Amino acid sequence: MTFVPGLDLAEAFYREVLEPLVGVPHAAALLGEGSEVLGFDTARSTDHEWGPRAQLFVDADQIEPVRERVAAGLPARFRGVPTVWFSLAAGEPAHHVEVTTAGAWLSAALGVEVADGVGPGTADRLDGADWLALPQQRLLHVTAGRVFRDD
Repeated sequence: MTFVPGLDLAEAFYREVLEPLVGVPHAAALLGEGSEVLGFDTARSTDHEWGPRAQLFVDADQIEPVRERVAAGLPARFRGVPTVWFSLAAGEPAHHVEVTTAGAWLSAALGVEVADGVGPGTADRLDGADWLALPQQRLLHVTAGRVFRDD
């Protein structure tokens, strides 16, 4: 199998598999942790927690329905790569499509409360010193990667 960089694999996975399953307005991306998010993955990266994955950001009332459609519609493999593999976070095999709200994902990634939708969240009230105190790695998690869609 020819190596395909993880960001390219994730975008194709989103476009060909996930996008038809979502069925509601959403945003989709591959952000957060991982060498593929930073564009540093190589063929060697495929031996540990590597494969098609993405984040889908939907309204809170759509999280469960979209999770169910994704779980029911995922193929076992995408372009020869398993869509389910051992997850260190879950401690068991799992797919790696995260369905959540943008605010919840950003809050976890930054370590500060961020409101969903329009309006102020705690991140809006951070002063310059608070922003400067955020670990650079957390900022990188929300600025590196690729956004595939943003309704």
